[in-house]
Amino acid sequence: MESKAKAGVASIFDVALREGSLPAVKATSEQAGYQYPDGSSIQHAPYDYSYYYYPSLYYYPYNYQGYGGSRIEDSHTFSYSPEYRLTVENRYGQSIDQSGWKNKDEVVTLGTPVKIEKSNVERSMFKAWNIDGSETASNTVTLTMDKAHTAKTIYQNQYYLEVKSELGYPQGSGWYDEGSAATISVSSDFSLSGIWGSLGARSVFERWSGMVGGDSLSPITKVTVSAPMTLVAVWRQDYSAANTLLAILIVAILILIALAFIAFMRGLPRLGKKSPALETMSLRYSKGEITREEYLNMKKDLAPH
Repeated sequence: MESKAKAGVASIFDVALREGSLPAVKATSEQAGYQYPDGSSIQHAPYDYSYYYYPSLYYYPYNYQGYGGSRIEDSHTFSYSPEYRLTVENRYGQSIDQSGWKNKDEVVTLGTPVKIEKSNVERSMFKAWNIDGSETASNTVTLTMDKAHTAKTIYQNQYYLEVKSELGYPQGSGWYDEGSAATISVSSDFSLSGIWGSLGARSVFERWSGMVGGDSLSPITKVTVSAPMTLVAVWRQDYSAANTLLAILIVAILILIALAFIAFMRGLPRLGKKSPALETMSLRYSKGEITREEYLNMKKDLAPH
């Protein structure tokens, strides 16, 4: 028996069959990547009970009396085609049914989704196929089975970060890779509406609610996204500036009232006290130096208008 086997080339076994009892011969091939069907048999037509069993021992036919001719020569060729193992690893299950033995030079296409939605706040995004240690970014790859291949999918978990605020313009909401840092921000203060706002009262940022790690007291900060998160800005009302301005206005008004009162009080004595000219005229009238008619006319002229 002649055995022809080389790496990457089909193994061929030639067996010459002759009448008579021949010893059993063990046929083997140690080429990596070969797979021989277990339990297969080949029937040789002239002998009803002839058979071959491989890959272990090949039993040549015995010559049973009453069957076949007196001398028969024949030959058989056993051809083995190389196969290579394809291993597909995907934690989400796509294309793993392609795992198994493939014929040499067989073309295999593997595919997987770009996005795996787990919930409205958690998902996995396809990053690459790892083919025998080398990565390719396409979610669909084609392999030629010229050797054994191992194909693994690489997915990145992502979580949704929601930034909420009743005031201002919160920034930073969106999807982030697991373990990445996200920058969130909101305006630090806003004027209140109405008269208080005109006096300087404001809504001032106080802290972030729901934050784990990071500076929760800063309106602009970074946070590590390790799970779905909802961050809410908490505000407080600050009336300090308004109260200061209001106090100043009240003091100013009180000062104005006081000045007006003082001016008013200073004007009252002039209304009840006679002027020197009027006193002189009254004195002259009492001495008879002027008549009554002259006194009344002069008093009328001296009266304030």
